[in-house]
Amino acid sequence: MDMFDIHQEDAYQLHLVHNTLVPGMKNGKSVVKPHIAKRFVDTREEIAMIAFNVQVASVEKATTVIRKRMLASPTTNAHRKNLSAPQEKCTNLVDIPKMNNASSTVGIITPKNANPDATASTVMIDGQCVPKYKCPKLCPANEEYSSCGNSCKESCSTTDSDCHKPCESGCFCIAGYKRIDGVCLQKSYCPPPKCQGPNEIYIPCGKSCYEDCSKTPKDCSYETCSSGCYCKPNYKRVNGECVPQDNCPQPECPVHEVYSSCGNPCYDECGKAKSDCQSGKCYAGCYCEKGFKRIDGVCVPETKCETSSTKCEGQNEIYKKCGKSCYEDCSKSQKDCRYETCYSGCFCKPRYKRVAGACVSEKECPSPECPPHEVYITCGNSCYDECGKTKSDCQSGKCYEGCYCQDGYKRIDGVCVPEFKCEPLITKCQGQNEIYKKCGKTCYEDCSKTQKDCFYEACTSGCFCKPNFKRVDGSCVAEDECPPPECPTHEVYITCGNSCYDECGKSKSDCQSGKCYEGCYCQDGYKRIDG
Repeated sequence: MDMFDIHQEDAYQLHLVHNTLVPGMKNGKSVVKPHIAKRFVDTREEIAMIAFNVQVASVEKATTVIRKRMLASPTTNAHRKNLSAPQEKCTNLVDIPKMNNASSTVGIITPKNANPDATASTVMIDGQCVPKYKCPKLCPANEEYSSCGNSCKESCSTTDSDCHKPCESGCFCIAGYKRIDGVCLQKSYCPPPKCQGPNEIYIPCGKSCYEDCSKTPKDCSYETCSSGCYCKPNYKRVNGECVPQDNCPQPECPVHEVYSSCGNPCYDECGKAKSDCQSGKCYAGCYCEKGFKRIDGVCVPETKCETSSTKCEGQNEIYKKCGKSCYEDCSKSQKDCRYETCYSGCFCKPRYKRVAGACVSEKECPSPECPPHEVYITCGNSCYDECGKTKSDCQSGKCYEGCYCQDGYKRIDGVCVPEFKCEPLITKCQGQNEIYKKCGKTCYEDCSKTQKDCFYEACTSGCFCKPNFKRVDGSCVAEDECPPPECPTHEVYITCGNSCYDECGKSKSDCQSGKCYEGCYCQDGYKRIDG
């Protein structure tokens, strides 16, 4: 039976429920015919809207619709007399407190399967009547309600392990968010923490290896970076404190060698006296003690110089009066070896490297070990490692060998993480002369590095110095404020040079004009042989 097929008298009884029973609930009783209540119980689910827990507005809507149907019916006038009949004909009274139970109620219907214990302090959730206090709590954006949460974990400066206070109920930041000025924002919006130690600065992608007095930048190339407090540039960590690198303790020297803050490797060569070596720049390092000369990298009594042989036993080896073992290292570049002391001895031929003691073609060098979630590729593009970038987004063209994120990973702060962790990062930089870059390299900020030196460094998103600015002591300054680098003997620093000019037999006309690079180059009248 459709709700609109209810007899007009039934409609009037419904009208009574609305106009008499519901407003009279405070009085406790009202008058409605019992058979009308049963007919309401038998109707479909639509009539169940006239329930004890349903708002009066819903009942008003139901009675209004049925009244309109009554007025459109040809029997309306015939029934109006009955509708105005006196109420004394009603014989039963309704007990309001018992109206929740539909099987024993007269005049009002509860929804199907309704809870008979429902009261004004209950609400319906997923078809079940529950106390109002169990309603889901409404929280601001990026927050969720927890009956046992800890506001300590919301602070940018704390981690889960730092929080030991008892839990409490309330709204808390969702995972991956922190509370900043009372609002839950992504962790990337947290201000950089303040460093406690003197001469320390916060770096989002730093390496503790750089703080070691005995390590060079190349030694640290494969160390994974992490955020934290590190020593400022030109400072090293000694006994836990950052001190000027000039304060680093002297290194221990091999047997028959002594440390000198200003020495010249020329003096260590067999047959050379101080008068034979050109005066000029000196370098800190270990040198042969008096009465000793260097043969094959080892300081031996000077009397052995006459018996040293210039014939090499190893395959692909040649004798050099001034060679560097650094050039034999697969992981080192020519620039990495500029400051190594040269000595006479047997070295690998050009384009050969020493692997397991033997000189092999540089093509046979083993691939370098990459950090977790990275793979070594001979022709890759760091653009692919950026969050949100696909191969189609990256300009095709030059590729470079190096370590790149494996499939399904992207680089954030120099570390390859699962791609789903990519988040919008802060694009506003706090430092003076800094700009945000989606793909920048800290190498370019180093006064001592050239563009060519930075080819193999993976780019990352973040704040970097503006073009023509370099980072000195943590601040971006004009590159002309960079301290000039020290060059080896017979070399000069040039902001735009070409290593082709340094080759024997080459003049400027022989070298292709085009790109130039800053760095140390042979002074006029000198050419580069074996580095």
